[in-house]
Amino acid sequence: MKKSTVSGLAILLIIFAFISNKTYSQWQEDSKYGFKINVPSNWSKTSYMDGTDKVYDFYSPDENVAIQIRVFEAGPEVTTDIVAQVYEDNMLPAGTSKESLNDHTSKNGIPGKQGVYIMDYNGNEVAMSTFYTVQNNKGYVLTVIIPTSMLEQKEEEVKQITKSFVIEGFEPPVDIVKEPEKPKGLSGLLGGTSNNNSNNNQQNNSSFGGSTSSGISSGGISGGSNNINRDDVVGRYNFSHRSDGKNMTNYHYILINENDTYVEKYQPKNSGDYVGGHEGRWKLNGDILTLHLNNSNVVDTYKVKNNFISRTTDKGLVFTFKK
Repeated sequence: MKKSTVSGLAILLIIFAFISNKTYSQWQEDSKYGFKINVPSNWSKTSYMDGTDKVYDFYSPDENVAIQIRVFEAGPEVTTDIVAQVYEDNMLPAGTSKESLNDHTSKNGIPGKQGVYIMDYNGNEVAMSTFYTVQNNKGYVLTVIIPTSMLEQKEEEVKQITKSFVIEGFEPPVDIVKEPEKPKGLSGLLGGTSNNNSNNNQQNNSSFGGSTSSGISSGGISGGSNNINRDDVVGRYNFSHRSDGKNMTNYHYILINENDTYVEKYQPKNSGDYVGGHEGRWKLNGDILTLHLNNSNVVDTYKVKNNFISRTTDKGLVFTFKK
């Protein structure tokens, strides 16, 4: 992979500049570089040479998701670790937050590494998931770029595309077998399994910050009574603020019902008519409110004080809702 003198942000956003040449067949193949990927025919496609790298860019019809494949000749001294390091040093814009870099095996059994990154672009939080691998003396970098506010809305479509990525010598399974629930969010977009025992890098199911997982730390509003009356908790809580000052939604509320169920609804900004949400059951223990998502082991933990509930993510970001 060549080093670039162009700014990291310009390189990263080059995907967004090529939105021409509609694809008419689903499987996109490159016999020279020995790979294929199944992309919907209504996605736009372009391919070009960037120095010694062959690059394929795919762009969703609504222009909210970009997928890139970058491939290049790699000598015997080039390893996956080297590819990941060079890419991070030369392709990521300044200020990018590296959430994780883990060993990862793709849906089709391709070993490599998966990196997860968060960056800010014109005030919008942008997420990036990248799979690195070296096979058959060639280096491959498969990247997904998507605004975090659109992550949940686009997750399933993107996963179907990236999970279809096949390199010569690796074949997709003939029979489709239902698999156990995989991690959601950006870290799950590329399919397969990662060697990561930490929850620190799992993205929030609601796509606008933090981590939503079991064992999440509580906090946010300190003090207050340790014995809250459950009837006082019942009601509707509207999003008040988050500790970094950002507001990524048109609206976001949590409805705590008397029958021990809850409903959470939100609409990310610039998402059209899309409305996301969760349902489940809630429990109160002292001043700790836990929300248990239906058909999942995902638990959100809130601290209760007066008419406020707050949740602190594992990265220290605090979400506060007011009754």
